[in-house]
Amino acid sequence: MEWSMAALAPGEKYTLLSDAVVPRPIAWVSTISPDGLVNVAPFSWFNLVTNEPPLVAISINRGKAGQPKDTARNLLAQGECVIHLPSRADVAKVAASGRNFAAHESEAELLGLPLEPASRVAPPRLANAVLALEGRLYQHVPINGPAPGAAIVADHCLIEIVHLYAADAIWQDGRIHPEPFNPLMRLGGMDYGSIGARFDASEG
Repeated sequence: MEWSMAALAPGEKYTLLSDAVVPRPIAWVSTISPDGLVNVAPFSWFNLVTNEPPLVAISINRGKAGQPKDTARNLLAQGECVIHLPSRADVAKVAASGRNFAAHESEAELLGLPLEPASRVAPPRLANAVLALEGRLYQHVPINGPAPGAAIVADHCLIEIVHLYAADAIWQDGRIHPEPFNPLMRLGGMDYGSIGARFDASEG
């Protein structure tokens, strides 16, 4: 099978690309609204960019009406976030936090996610998370639709990591090890995955 992207509807492109680019790490992001409401939402269009400065990228698609999602709006207004790397045990609450909550609703409160203060940024950290990256907005790149003069369809956010928290349980021999917390990964559709066997490339 082959597809020309130009012949596909946006939803078809999303399905094909998210099925093809797997597995993807999940950024479980906490932000604060200008009114002080804590928002928590997952994004799998997420990865590393550079180590100096220490940047990660999160792409946040806009809603059908072209409005930015709460996370993007809070990031643009407040400039700070905490990115958690969820574990396999978090999958139900990660999926639930990805639903379309109203702007005046706090996912942390409604889903019973305990919070604690972060070290360097205003948004709180998820208290049960074993790995958290505290970050500040480094650059916002609005992504417009393909047609000339098209509206913004996604907010591509480069986040500078200013503080990293790793629980003692995942810190071994001077490295963060994935096995103790079994990081959650996103596949296509509503499918998720977790890590399997780890091996050294020199082993063939």
